[in-house]
Formats: sequence, structure tokens, C-alpha cells
Amino acid sequence: MSTGQNTVSLLVQVILAGLLAAFLFLRKRPSTKSDDQSVLRVELKLSESGKLTPQEVRIPAGRPAQLVIHRLDREPADELFEIEALNVYELLPALHATIIAIKPEQRGRFPIVLAGEREAGMLVVE
Repeated sequence: MSTGQNTVSLLVQVILAGLLAAFLFLRKRPSTKSDDQSVLRVELKLSESGKLTPQEVRIPAGRPAQLVIHRLDREPADELFEIEALNVYELLPALHATIIAIKPEQRGRFPIVLAGEREAGMLVVE
């Protein structure tokens, strides 16, 4: 190879490296807002009297959320947790924490019912 060809080859490599660097560092990345994408985690305690603390839970519509329910009683072995209007049904084992993932799109006030019969709290979707 002649000196002229070496110079052209080196110049092409430098240009390609510059284009690759420009692509990697200057490309437009999709914007993500951490508030919109993050999962909202809400801790709840289910007492032996069958009431949730806090009794009212507020979450934004369309945002993924985790309801972490700490069940403190022993009987019955499993307690049915439901938010019927949002099609949320989960068994809560005695003396365990259960994570229920939801992403409600519908706004409103939704009763949280245990064992299919008693209201234990309220989910408010804003």
C-alpha cells in the first residue's frame, strides 16, 4: 500500500469512529418520567378485627401499584380479598404479607371486601 492509500484508510476509520460515537451519544432517547413509570407501593395491615389500616387508600388512575397487605391474624387460614369492580381477587394467607399488583384505569371509589361479605376499607382511584 502506498502512503496515500494508508492516509485515506485512516481517514475513513476516523470518520466512521466519529459517526459511531455521535450516534451513541447524541441520539434522541425516548423521554420517560420516573413518576409515570414507577410502581407505587402501598403498605396495609389487616388486623384481627378484619379492618385495614389505613382504611382508605388513594392511587392515581393508570399508574401501576402494589398493595402489600400484612395479615396479622391466624384464622381463617386464608382470607379472600376482593375489589370486585376492578376484578381483583386474592387469597391472603394467615400471618403473611401478600403483594397484589394493580393498574386501575377507572376512577372512582371501590370497596375492599373480605370473605365476600364484610367491607374492610376503600380504594380511591383519582
